[in-house]
Amino acid sequence: MDKDTAIKEIIKRKPKIIYVSGKTCTGKTTLADEVASRGYAKIELDDIVNDSVVIPFNISAVDEAFITAYRDTGPAEQVAAFIAAAQNEITKKLSPPGIVIEGAIAKSRILKEIFSGKLSDFFFVYLHPVDLESYKEKIRTRFVAGAADKTSGLPKFFWNFVQNSDFEQFIKTNHLNEGLERSIGEYAIISMQESKERLRHFKENFSNILVIEV
Repeated sequence: MDKDTAIKEIIKRKPKIIYVSGKTCTGKTTLADEVASRGYAKIELDDIVNDSVVIPFNISAVDEAFITAYRDTGPAEQVAAFIAAAQNEITKKLSPPGIVIEGAIAKSRILKEIFSGKLSDFFFVYLHPVDLESYKEKIRTRFVAGAADKTSGLPKFFWNFVQNSDFEQFIKTNHLNEGLERSIGEYAIISMQESKERLRHFKENFSNILVIEV
């Protein structure tokens, strides 16, 4: 299903709680913003990780806090703090016509904990990259936009593919050399594979997922 069809489906179903997820650069924010433009309140789970884990636990390695919260890797008290804060924020902001939550939670247990009780009836939308060239272009665009200070929204894992010499050359020339293009391609392939596995995991645990192929 494409994004336009998905929006029509959302309008048709009128869900009160919508959870939009997917790997980086798949269009989560764009879709969530489009839903929000129709009157839905919006929550970004990244903000909740920051407010409930990074700040109160005084975590300097911010990327690790997101791995802890989204991938359920522990410490347990940090995961619990994130779940409680997410539930509280969703409950607080839930009002007609509804709320859209954007996030990249990788583990079903975390989702089931957050969307439990009164929040259990949620509409799960997952954006899954299937076109390698298109996905590489999205990653490339984000890299160029924020590479100078590494604030492009690309995860720490992405930077493991980037050679310092290639990055330094880009800073000087603002040109993507062969090495960077190769790094972007390698990351895109692995991210697509991870998305496929994540979607399989979700389908095993949630009966009704609206999949948008991008």
